Amino acid sequence: MQQEQIFGSPPVIPDHQAILSRLARIEVALGITEDPQDREDEVDLLHGETPEEEIDTVPLHGVWTALAHLRVITRPPPDDGVWSRPAVQQLWSSFLKNLPLLHFLTDHSAFASPTPVLLASVLYISALHHQSTALASLDSGYFAAMYCAIAELVTPPLHPSSLQVLEQKDEEQNLFPQAKREKAFHDILGLIMASLSCEAYVGATGSWIAMAYRIWLDHCPIEMNPTTKDWRGLFSGLQVIDIEHASMHMSYPLLPRHAANPTIQQLDSHQGNAFQGLAEMMHFGMSHFVGRGLPSIWSSLNADEADILPTARSPFTESDLQIIRHWARKLDDWLVRYNGSSRESLGA
Repeated sequence: MQQEQIFGSPPVIPDHQAILSRLARIEVALGITEDPQDREDEVDLLHGETPEEEIDTVPLHGVWTALAHLRVITRPPPDDGVWSRPAVQQLWSSFLKNLPLLHFLTDHSAFASPTPVLLASVLYISALHHQSTALASLDSGYFAAMYCAIAELVTPPLHPSSLQVLEQKDEEQNLFPQAKREKAFHDILGLIMASLSCEAYVGATGSWIAMAYRIWLDHCPIEMNPTTKDWRGLFSGLQVIDIEHASMHMSYPLLPRHAANPTIQQLDSHQGNAFQGLAEMMHFGMSHFVGRGLPSIWSSLNADEADILPTARSPFTESDLQIIRHWARKLDDWLVRYNGSSRESLGA
C-alpha cells in the first residue's frame, strides 16, 4: 500500500479544472492577467532548479570555472542566488545578446573563456540592466565579487583555498605564454568594463585603469601576430575610459597619446586614428585646465548638500577662452570627419 502511494499514478484532473486552466492561459495571452509561472521561473533561477540538461546546451565551462573561483574569494559571502547556475547563465546570455558591443571589439569571441574579473563585471552590468526583478536584485552580490576579483589582481591571497591551489597547479601546467597573454587580455577587458560601470560613483576607477595599463604593457605582443590587432583595440578602449576618467576628475590622462609598443603603432587604422585624435584633443585641453582648482564633474556628482564646491583658484582669462574655442572647433571637426566610423563601430 505504501509503495502504491509513493509510485502510483497522479490523480485525474477534473474537467472543470482543465477548463479554468485553459481560460487562465487565454487571459495571460491577452494580457489580462500575469502568468504565475513567470514568478515561479524567477524563483527557480535563484534556487538553481532549472534542469541540468538545459544548462549544458551552451558551452559554459570557462564561466563555471571562473564562477567557482569568485565564490571562494568573495567576502562577505553574498546571497546564494548569486551563484545559481541558471541565474548566471541567464545573465551571461542576456549580456551577449542584448548589450551593445564595445567599440574596440569585433565580436563576442573575447568572452569565450572569462577570467573571474571579466565574469564578475559582465554579470554586474547584466544584472543592472536586466528586466527581471529577481535577477536585477543580484547586482550587489556581483558588485562585491567584482571588487574582490580586482583586489586579488593586486594582492593574491596568502593562504589560498584548496580550489585555488588546484587552479594554481593547472596554471603551472597549462599556462604557456599564449595562454598567459589571453588571461591578461581578459583581465584588462574586465577592468575596462568594471571602470565603465562604476566611473560615476567609485573613486578607485583611476587605479583600475592604471592597473589595466600596467598589465597591457607587460603582456602586449612585441612581434606581429594574429592577436596584435586585438591588443591595439584594447589600448584604444583603455584610452577612451582613461579620457572619460580624466574629464570627470579634471586630472591628467594616464595613457600616452600613442601606444608605447611600435608594433601597435603600425596598426592605426581609420577607426583607430579617430580615437587617437580624440585622445590628442583631450590631452591638449586637459593639460591647460588641470591643477587650477576648477570644480570637477566628480565633485558635483558626489557632493553632499552640505558640501561647498571648490571655486577656481585662478581667474578666467582671455587665453582660457581661446583654448576653449579652439578645443570646440577641433571637436566639431573630429565629429564631422569620423561620424561615419563611429556609426559603423556602434552598429558592429
